[in-house]
Amino acid sequence: MLSVIALSSVLTVTSVLGGCSAIPKTPGFTIAPGRYSEAIAATREVLRDYRFQIDRVDAVEGVITTQPKGSSGLFTPWDGEQTSFNQELEDMANHQERRVRVTFASAEAPQDAANPSSESRSMTARVEVVIDRIERPGWRPVPKAVRHSTVTNDPELADRRMWPTYSVPVRQDPVLSREIAGKIDALLQKKRD
Repeated sequence: MLSVIALSSVLTVTSVLGGCSAIPKTPGFTIAPGRYSEAIAATREVLRDYRFQIDRVDAVEGVITTQPKGSSGLFTPWDGEQTSFNQELEDMANHQERRVRVTFASAEAPQDAANPSSESRSMTARVEVVIDRIERPGWRPVPKAVRHSTVTNDPELADRRMWPTYSVPVRQDPVLSREIAGKIDALLQKKRD
């Protein structure tokens, strides 16, 4: 009995201390002077390899964004953006999407993003992946049988053939961000050699 209490105490302390870890830095990579245009091209190539649809490429402002990309977790094994089995299950149970934003800035003065496209100085890039959950309001579950549940209907939206949905940012995915940043950096190193 005493060993069970000791084991549960150790597990409790371990789980609490695991939540006290430092907040990780936003993943990124460094770009050598004169290689900014190559970094833009490498970023686009890696995002396409992940099958993200590029939404915006603004080299003057130093921003590349993608359209939200949905996945059904375990039901879509060809999608490679889930970084854990829990994410596979979460994407299977919920309608979730991921979007990527890569921001370039001067390495010498990161707060001065007035002209990140200057080829004469070194640059840094930050990669952010955000997981959004798509919500559909109006579901009325029936406690006796879920299959008999109904959804409320707004007649004005139905006349215009629109359905109420909205997306809610759930969290960032630092593991996928690091993975994408690492692949972009590796591609840049490969092109340099």
